[in-house]
Amino acid sequence: MANKSSEVSFTGLIGVVVVALIFGVIYFTGPVKPSVLDQMLEYLPKTLAGKTEPPIRRWLYDFQGLVGGLLALAAGAITIFQMRLTDRDAAVRHDEAMALAREANRNAIERALNPTLASLTSVKKYLDETEKAVRSKNTFELQTEEIRSRSWLLAYVHDDLLEAFNREQFVVGSALFPGKLAYKITFLKKLVGDNLDLVRLIDKQFGRGVHPASAFQAKMLLSEYYGPFFEIAGILPDIVSMLRDVAERHKVEIE
Repeated sequence: MANKSSEVSFTGLIGVVVVALIFGVIYFTGPVKPSVLDQMLEYLPKTLAGKTEPPIRRWLYDFQGLVGGLLALAAGAITIFQMRLTDRDAAVRHDEAMALAREANRNAIERALNPTLASLTSVKKYLDETEKAVRSKNTFELQTEEIRSRSWLLAYVHDDLLEAFNREQFVVGSALFPGKLAYKITFLKKLVGDNLDLVRLIDKQFGRGVHPASAFQAKMLLSEYYGPFFEIAGILPDIVSMLRDVAERHKVEIE
């Protein structure tokens, strides 16, 4: 508002100065005097009869350069005023377009995060508990045994993560996420997908029951899944935190 007021004030000042100069020059140098009515009455009959030249014409001949300059200055002031009005209208339209774009982006992000963020938070909670339980074991064999005993739930975790990341609304909204967040989501989605069949196989062949799996194949499969499990458990909390930051930045309410 301050810029708009200053623009109008500046242009108005130019207009006042130009008008004052024109009237001042005419008043002090030309035929327009307090007795202008008398001059008109004196010269009008002669002018109509073609016997004399109007005083105003003689004055224009004498000061045509000055008058032309003043008129040019006035035209310039009017042009500046019109340009500033046009710029102001364009700025208003730009602000309105940006506001509409921000609202559209906010709606897209809101649809992307609800209910995906709630699902990811629930999965994160379970993975945190599982990771804590696995790390509490002090040998590799005991840690892989803990993973084996929970493999049936880990298979559901993989399914839930892929379902959340593949939601149409989430995919559309993810185009508006920061680059680092988008990269982490893509990386985790691939990691989860690449190991889905592996964790399903562990669950199918060795996941049931409470006795430690002693088969060589079970040990090989658990060793193969050991690293990806910790990667998934480590990346998901970062993604959940960054998604909450996105929601806060765009003032999106999370269910």
